[in-house]
Amino acid sequence: MKKILISTILGFSLSTPAIVQALDLKALDDVKSAVTGDKGGKSDDNAINWEDLATTGASAEIDIYMGTKLMNKALANMAEALDLKEEAASLNAEAEKISDDGSISGSYNLSENNKKSETTSKLVVKSLNEANELSLEQKKALGSGIAQYAVGGLRYVKGVKSIKDVVESAKDAPLTQVANFAGLIKLAPTALKGAQLLVTNAPALVSALSAKDVAEPAEMKDLIKDSGF
Repeated sequence: MKKILISTILGFSLSTPAIVQALDLKALDDVKSAVTGDKGGKSDDNAINWEDLATTGASAEIDIYMGTKLMNKALANMAEALDLKEEAASLNAEAEKISDDGSISGSYNLSENNKKSETTSKLVVKSLNEANELSLEQKKALGSGIAQYAVGGLRYVKGVKSIKDVVESAKDAPLTQVANFAGLIKLAPTALKGAQLLVTNAPALVSALSAKDVAEPAEMKDLIKDSGF
């Protein structure tokens, strides 16, 4: 039967040193109870449905990636309007790595994506501040872009808030369920950092656009005000 190192699995939730090196999968719950003294966790009234929690986590992951895709496309359009063609192409390429159903390829790196997004956002702000005047066509493209960017940002932040709750609950998961949350636990810190960068950099972007008579969408106000980061 498949062997699993107990020290690896318990590392994020238990401080007690591992006594056993490897155990059969069917025995892992018994071991956790023996080490922690937990005889079943929460009461039946507060018991977590792990299948439902995993589904919630999957939905949160989709929100994060779809929000990222929307923001990439929106920021790419704004960059294109300001003749930042290389940056626009790079963000569009990142957006294409995310499928329309929110799934990603195995090589996709959200951290790298967020770095590119932050760099491009700052370049857009710089270009706006240095521009003497924008054409009506540029203003239209920028207005459409910031509106889409805000919608994507709201979806991203929604996913991050949800994934934080899921990961917090997953700390109490029985060992036989831990694997269902491993990907979310790994994603959460990167997603949270991306949300913090988003709400930190958004005001400068909005300010630079407003100075060029590009209106701030209501969704952006909600994003900055209600993010909680």
